[in-house]
Amino acid sequence: MAGTSPVEEQDNMTIDRITFRVQYDCSRLGQTAGEWLVAKPPLHGCQWSENGRLGLGPADTFAKTVAQADGWTESEIGLVPNAIPGVSINVFNKDAGPPPESYQTLPPGYQNAYDMMLTRSKAAQEQGRIRGILFHQGETDCGQADWVDRVANVVSNLRADLGLTPEDAPFIAGELPTCQNHNPLVNQLPDKIPYAAAVSAQGTSVHDPYHFDAASARLMGQRYAEKFLEMVPKP
Repeated sequence: MAGTSPVEEQDNMTIDRITFRVQYDCSRLGQTAGEWLVAKPPLHGCQWSENGRLGLGPADTFAKTVAQADGWTESEIGLVPNAIPGVSINVFNKDAGPPPESYQTLPPGYQNAYDMMLTRSKAAQEQGRIRGILFHQGETDCGQADWVDRVANVVSNLRADLGLTPEDAPFIAGELPTCQNHNPLVNQLPDKIPYAAAVSAQGTSVHDPYHFDAASARLMGQRYAEKFLEMVPKP
């Protein structure tokens, strides 16, 4: 979800109504953590993307698709990136410690990844409503049956701490392009999490052993958007 797909020319087109809340300070991109900027890849700054070459994720096309959908053409859409790639879902537990040093620790001021998600999401609530939670994770926990319950626990805590009902913020998870034996678990999430859905990765491909190529990142973004638009009332 952090966005490590190749960025192509079309991906640099922006819509002023789509903004994102910067996650990490990034001097070479002129980004300061916590500020709102017009959304353009990479949405996760300097951390795991290469400026101008890698950095496209599903959220980019998701937001553009929603922004141009019937009933949404006047809406302002804000993205709040919180991904930390290459770690277990356990890192996002409410009582977890900091993530492993090898994956670039959290931005300054946060105790753990859950604290980061909660604090950044509460700041977004000062600007508008949270309308959904997009999720793409699992390679590190590939095929572990209890992963479904662990994800459900994170979602339950986050909704409760943000004062959200399930209908306020549907949870939408995407299948993986690799680790195929994990995708049946992704599709079990709607059975464990109220008002949730799963998005298929069928027909996608990768540009390295783990990550979507650009066309597939855009396809997944469209699929997330289509599911979101089915589940969320127009503004």
